[in-house]
Amino acid sequence: MPRSVARRRAPRPQQYRGHDTTVGDADLNAFQSIHSAVQEAWGGPISAGLRQAMTPENAELFLRGTDPHTARGVQNIVSDVSLFEGEISESWDRGRPAIRHRLSAVERDDYVARLGRSPGDPHYLVSGDPKTPSESEEVWTFVRRSGGNWLLSAIQQV
Repeated sequence: MPRSVARRRAPRPQQYRGHDTTVGDADLNAFQSIHSAVQEAWGGPISAGLRQAMTPENAELFLRGTDPHTARGVQNIVSDVSLFEGEISESWDRGRPAIRHRLSAVERDDYVARLGRSPGDPHYLVSGDPKTPSESEEVWTFVRRSGGNWLLSAIQQV
């Protein structure tokens, strides 16, 4: 038998992630509210209210994600966002921020259009179709300091 088949790595010790905690209806409503606001704001300037719903690091990443579009003379337009599946995949409290991961299946109108052109103009659309909703799955991570509001700290495409 080849050595590579017979050898196995020792399992890594698990890091303490904190004690498990539960999520209530108010938490779920906050997640959905942040989710909708972020989805619809993706194509435009980040508002002060939206900044307050994100960690400073995530707000900076959000801005960097929208800036290249503007530099190329295009805008990513997202509208009619529907969260049709969501579940809490993990939740815990480390004594610092509580962290929640929310797996989302999202349907939305999502397309890229040229700035300064109107729908119906030639070359208005760069990609996507405003009449055909797209679907995606994402993992969203929310954090909250004790007694504070939920903040979006990460988005990961699945």
